[in-house]
Amino acid sequence: MSTWKYIFLNSMIVVGATGLGRILGFVRETLIAGVFGKSYAADMVVIILTTPDILLNFLVGGALSIAIMPELASANSQQFIKLISKFHIFTGIIFLILTALMVIFSYYFIKIMAPGFPPEYVMEASKLLKISALSIPLIIWSGITASALNSKGAFLSPSLGTAFFNLVICGALFFVLTTHWNTYLVIAFSIVVGAFLRWAIQVYSLRNIVLIDIEKSQQVNLNYKTVFNRYSHAFFATFALMIFPIVARFFASKGGEGQLANLNYIQKLMDLPIGLLVGSMATVLLPKIINVADKEKTIKLGVILISISCALIAAIMSFFSIEIITVFFGHGAFGAEDIAELARQLKLASLMLPFYGIVVFLVSTLAVTPLSRQSAYSCLLGVITFCLLNTLFVDQITPNKIYQNLIISYIFISSLQIYFFLHKKGKYASIDVHIKGS
Repeated sequence: MSTWKYIFLNSMIVVGATGLGRILGFVRETLIAGVFGKSYAADMVVIILTTPDILLNFLVGGALSIAIMPELASANSQQFIKLISKFHIFTGIIFLILTALMVIFSYYFIKIMAPGFPPEYVMEASKLLKISALSIPLIIWSGITASALNSKGAFLSPSLGTAFFNLVICGALFFVLTTHWNTYLVIAFSIVVGAFLRWAIQVYSLRNIVLIDIEKSQQVNLNYKTVFNRYSHAFFATFALMIFPIVARFFASKGGEGQLANLNYIQKLMDLPIGLLVGSMATVLLPKIINVADKEKTIKLGVILISISCALIAAIMSFFSIEIITVFFGHGAFGAEDIAELARQLKLASLMLPFYGIVVFLVSTLAVTPLSRQSAYSCLLGVITFCLLNTLFVDQITPNKIYQNLIISYIFISSLQIYFFLHKKGKYASIDVHIKGS
């Protein structure tokens, strides 16, 4: 299969499956609203649904999957299964301890996550968190099995993981809506069941994929130090990208009533193509980058495709800004002036989309090369630049100023990443996977 056909077909699979998960996520939120409305009960359900994921995104994010993929992609059939088992045992020990801590100190976790809860809701939520916390090891193991499947070019099952999880939650919400059973307990247990189903389906899918053996005389020698270094670089890079919206919201709150919410709405519109398009492209190309001889060419191809695609989406967002804002937000409390203001912000924010896309793509792809450290440094320097730009002009801060600073910061990061990429000839030709003779 040609590279272009491989990228197109598999990207469509990932986009479609990921999109289905996002749709079911929207259905899930609709059902929560239908069952609980606007209440502390709704807040409590959201907390127990999201706390394990928030914690794991903070500690792990996509860094773990990226860190272990080179070993998995290079392993023969026998070593492939052994590596998956080792990763399960190693992460299982660590995250079972974390689960135990969350169960023991669930009350304090809830107090930190929701300091405004009335005492009775804090107590109830802490009891439910003791149940939903059991999903943590399962979510981590799903990340390992997803990385294993992706490394062998089996993208459908991992991409459907969120859809499976949300389907179980939606089923539980529909069940309590119609039967009025103990609502909170059903939802708490459904989180664990959904996490288990996602992991179990991926484990079953591992049995059915075709494992492409390397030479029988070669085996992967798992070097935990190498994997940890790769993980730490990917973690710091992805963590830096998570900081941008937090800092942006902080400064937007100084810009007047509703500006923080407006920035959040625009950020969600930016994240939609990034999550679907760039995330899918990175998922599909990572195994290719690890396995092909000409890694430089494959990464360049991805950067070109991301640049063109994001530029086209940015142009569409800018040209049809009024229409897009009207479709998503042109109802309820939004008036004509609010829509016009949000559309103006979308036009400006869309300029950052190509650079944002390149940054996210290179964070994922350079993480499996010896350039992972430089990529992480680039992201950290970008965050510092963004904070300094906003701090220097804090007295004149406006949403437009924040978007301008975001654009400058993403241009700065992508320029650094591309510079390191182009000036490290041959470096990305070798992935840090240790091979030994049998």
